[in-house]
Amino acid sequence: MRKYFSEFGLNVYTSYKTLIPVEHLDKVKDDARYHIYMILSVPRVVIEKESVEIYKDEIQFTIKKIVGEEEELHRIRNFKILSEFDHRKVDVKIKYPYNTITCKIDDSVIKNYYDKNKSRLNYSEEEFKEALNRTIDAQVFLNDSYIQHSIPLEMEVLYIGQAYGEHGERLAQKRLSSHEKLQKILTDCHTKYQDKRIFILLLEMTPILNTTFDGINKEYAVSEKEEEEHFQNGIMNLPVYNQVINITEAALINYFKPTYNTNFVENFPCNKHKGYSQYYNLDYNCMSVELDLEFEYSPNIQLYSKFNRINCCWDFVKYDLFNDPNRINMYDIFKKIDNKNN
Repeated sequence: MRKYFSEFGLNVYTSYKTLIPVEHLDKVKDDARYHIYMILSVPRVVIEKESVEIYKDEIQFTIKKIVGEEEELHRIRNFKILSEFDHRKVDVKIKYPYNTITCKIDDSVIKNYYDKNKSRLNYSEEEFKEALNRTIDAQVFLNDSYIQHSIPLEMEVLYIGQAYGEHGERLAQKRLSSHEKLQKILTDCHTKYQDKRIFILLLEMTPILNTTFDGINKEYAVSEKEEEEHFQNGIMNLPVYNQVINITEAALINYFKPTYNTNFVENFPCNKHKGYSQYYNLDYNCMSVELDLEFEYSPNIQLYSKFNRINCCWDFVKYDLFNDPNRINMYDIFKKIDNKNN
């Protein structure tokens, strides 16, 4: 049975996100409020140094994805620094730990090319030089291969946490700079799981208060007076952001149950938890979390653990916030409408 004519549910969606290798975390300059973070791992990707072949029109080499004792090879072809350029003039270096390729071109060669083509180049000479002499991560080439063949990039969720502070002044990227659990994970990867590489997913989450009204059934578990009080309390007490962060973190941890998390793995949702008590005090019906995992120039990202996974942005993390077996989910009204129309 529906408890109220008006039922409230918290929906939290990803408004901004950054996915970055842990070694580049200090480069995050985004102004977004990243209060939720995930520590992720992917198989390490290296470039086979002896596989490099340089031709006039392109550079070829092989990248190797390491999964335990198994190796997955991808031949990279048609890698071009410039069109209509003799790539035999490029100095290609692949140094230990072999996860990047560095291309360098002599200044005189760059200047000669720039002088001949500057009318169609949207760079200054210095910018052009900087753009050509670059170091590219091996993961970039694997991502490109996955995009071409519609293969998802699977990332294992190792740990989920939050950073907030008293008034939201603490951000995840700052918290991680001295994070004990992250150091433990990095140590384990260095000593036990050398085939893994660590990434950080930073998330800014935005809440939406969803409400459904059911005027069809005419049967509710509460009186009209209780309904009116419930409705007024719901619309007059909008979600408090620190509690939004608390319940989002708890829901994600309980959903994935990451290896390095302990809190919330087995005890969510809990009506006695003070960190998100607002939703129980207001008798919310349910909550959901939407993770936007679409990034520019990236394959479809899938998050997984031993217990659960998110394959796309349509996979929501959903929880009822009530224990009454007779109370129905606030969105069941739409199932009834669909069944009636069918």
